[in-house]
Amino acid sequence: MRQARSTAEALIAREDPPQRPFVLSRSFFAGSQRYGAIWTGDNLGTWEHLAGSIPMLLSLNIAGMSFSGADVGGFFGVRCLCPAVSPMCAAIDS
Repeated sequence: MRQARSTAEALIAREDPPQRPFVLSRSFFAGSQRYGAIWTGDNLGTWEHLAGSIPMLLSLNIAGMSFSGADVGGFFGVRCLCPAVSPMCAAIDS
């Protein structure tokens, strides 16, 4: 939490006039939601990991960390899970 807080405070201090910063962190603790968004980390590009990320995000929301997210398309083992991005997936896979 200290890293997210320090980053947010430094970004606010360097802006004139002060603006709300966007801080995204994968390391978080209770109270971190005050300083930035939470990312659950890298997922595999599989339906199982996509299905597992849903209860994880809902649990974070119940705990009060509402601005949280996961890799929807996956990062490791990228496969085409969505036909709309098939050309992009084909370019990545080659």
